[in-house]
Amino acid sequence: MYLDPRAEWRQIFNEAWRMERDFYYEPDMHGLDWAVMKEKYGRLLPYVSCRQDMRFLIGELIGELNTSHTYVFGGDIRRDAEYVNVGMLGVDWEADPKSNRYRFKKIYRVTDWTREIIPPLARPGVDVAEGDYLLRVNGEEVTTGRNIYSYFQDLAGEQVTILVNGKPAHKGAREYTVAPIRGEGTIRYLDWVEHNRKVAEEKSGGLIGYLHLPDTYLGSCREFPKYYYSQLRKKGLIIDGRFNGGGLDPYIFLRRLMTEPLAYWTRRYSFDQTNPAVATRAHMVCLTDMHAGSGGDMLPMEFQMLGMGPVIGTRTWGGLVGVSMWIPLIDGGGMSAPDYRIYDPRGKWIVENEGVKPDIVVDLDPVEVANGHDAQLMKAIEVLMKKIKADPRPWPTHEPFPVDR
Repeated sequence: MYLDPRAEWRQIFNEAWRMERDFYYEPDMHGLDWAVMKEKYGRLLPYVSCRQDMRFLIGELIGELNTSHTYVFGGDIRRDAEYVNVGMLGVDWEADPKSNRYRFKKIYRVTDWTREIIPPLARPGVDVAEGDYLLRVNGEEVTTGRNIYSYFQDLAGEQVTILVNGKPAHKGAREYTVAPIRGEGTIRYLDWVEHNRKVAEEKSGGLIGYLHLPDTYLGSCREFPKYYYSQLRKKGLIIDGRFNGGGLDPYIFLRRLMTEPLAYWTRRYSFDQTNPAVATRAHMVCLTDMHAGSGGDMLPMEFQMLGMGPVIGTRTWGGLVGVSMWIPLIDGGGMSAPDYRIYDPRGKWIVENEGVKPDIVVDLDPVEVANGHDAQLMKAIEVLMKKIKADPRPWPTHEPFPVDR
């Protein structure tokens, strides 16, 4: 039986329109005549040729609501080509025009406490150094006549031999077996975090700690304890919420950060400790930027509301009409209908389409960033150093031990 695709497109379109009508948080649809919107965009249905067109059309329809978290995705998508995996070594490459060879400009490594993530060149027995040349991959000669990644096509997760040397010659070269990975995002992210932590450590003489919250969900649940528990005795803490992808309410993280010592325990052969054991009196600042949204909006918002310290950076995304339901469509695609919005104790709408304004506005200059200078991070260090000097908050000294006679 032949099914006219135009009938299917109209069915999907009508379903998406109804779902938004019935589940969007505001019954008056922000003052839009929703029936008129259906007619306006429905006129384009005869021109839909594929599911990508359908997705675009629905996106334009629900975009009229001018609301965050309005998404449409998936469905019976046409694919004209197979996906090709490319193996990656966690490296920044550099072409040497004299030898027509590629050099390992930077090799990304991770901290010792990230056990489950091991970059291909950081494994035991692989002694590749920055500045070395890559001469062969699986016996194939490597030159700058081809894109470096073409030599690793279809090799992600495979056992691969590489021939390297400190000079662009085979004599004295070393061969290693490595397993390229499918993506370097996590390795590069962890390198960025560790770089920031070291900058804070070095610029403050060890007084300031640093931790990054990548989201307000599982990513931060994983990263928070790795960095927070080891920095409880710092005089200052930078809570970096830049690029925060959101998730849920970040209060669970802020509540832990706000925990202060109620008392202290002293021991004969070790350092004194706080009660509760996980607590700090560190001065704090929060970093944020325009890439932080949803729960990433809430992080600096609640940080300000709780009086935890100044927020530094740029205005956030501004997306706090939340979504708790993902609605399936008949062809396996889906969409969202944002169904709840935040307001303050006075009943005023907040954050949505406005963002959270920092207490101290600091933007990043692309040229400075390319040269390794993070003005927002440096401002955070400057602010905390002033706070530490004005209010050092020393560890208390207990009175002399009692003498019983």
